Amino acid sequence: MVLKTFILYELKIALRQMWGYMFVAIMLVFALAIWLIQLGIGDAAIASYTQAAGAMINLLLYIVPLFALLTGSFSVAGEWEDGRWSLLASYPISSFSFLLGKFIALSLLLSAYSMLVLGLFSLLGVIFDRPVASTLFMAAIIFAILLSVLFLALAIMVGAVSKNRWQAFSMSVGLWFVLIIAWPVVVLAMVNQLPYLWTQPALEILTMLNPAELVRLYTTVHHGGGYMFGPHYYDWMSWIHSPFGTLQFAGIALLWCGIHLGVGIYFWEKKRNAK
Repeated sequence: MVLKTFILYELKIALRQMWGYMFVAIMLVFALAIWLIQLGIGDAAIASYTQAAGAMINLLLYIVPLFALLTGSFSVAGEWEDGRWSLLASYPISSFSFLLGKFIALSLLLSAYSMLVLGLFSLLGVIFDRPVASTLFMAAIIFAILLSVLFLALAIMVGAVSKNRWQAFSMSVGLWFVLIIAWPVVVLAMVNQLPYLWTQPALEILTMLNPAELVRLYTTVHHGGGYMFGPHYYDWMSWIHSPFGTLQFAGIALLWCGIHLGVGIYFWEKKRNAK
């Protein structure tokens, strides 16, 4: 009951802020880009994994994690910095309910905003009498939702560790830079130092450590673009296309969220007891 109440409380606060509407505007720009590409190329081409589809995935890969990291970490760190947590702590609410409630509320909002963009995109196709090939667009939306949820779990941990918004901002941007911008260089530098027989296991471990790479790999392979990753990822393609591939991926995603939320709860409880 406490968790449900706090989720509703967090949803009311988040709906009054501008970040959600900014997210809708950014996602709508991507939706319009897909629609314009489909308008010029046609349904058959855009329904498969093309260069245009890869460009869309890469654009989402840059923006969605940064947005999720900043939103989640600011939401948690702001409670401590502004003193609102002192008021909330006077009620029978645990650190578990507090952080899990924020995570669920923000995940629901980002998912709802993504669905809103999907609806606007579909409406645009109806207005202009051009049926929309929704397969690729749905893949992009699912990709954005998965990125949002996984990086929100990381953001909750960052916010719990941070003492103020500035520290949360620095850590969020730093993590985004390492996991998104510098990741190919980091992987290449590490793999080149290993014997050839260790290359495959190292790539698998590094992919598991980066939610952006894990989601990108799953989404791309699941929609027929796995050939672009090369022979080192053949086992991954077989795994993703297996009958239990999606279920196992969901388990890995839940484990990722659980670990980071657990670490965040630990540090938040530590700050709470020290105050």
